[in-house]
Amino acid sequence: MEILKKVREEKNITQKEISSKVGISQQAYSLIEKGINQPSLNVAFKIADFLDSDVRQLFYTQTDN
Repeated sequence: MEILKKVREEKNITQKEISSKVGISQQAYSLIEKGINQPSLNVAFKIADFLDSDVRQLFYTQTDN
């Protein structure tokens, strides 16, 4: 999820900061950012809210149908 990393880095937020705010481990967040794991809806909305972004922008891809 390159967009997730890009938005986070543009806002100068570390993985540790965001994972702490949304209530998951840094390792879990890293796996989400790498596209290895998908977040629950609750976590996805928390991440989007924290980044002040649209959840669809961060997590929807053209291959999702």
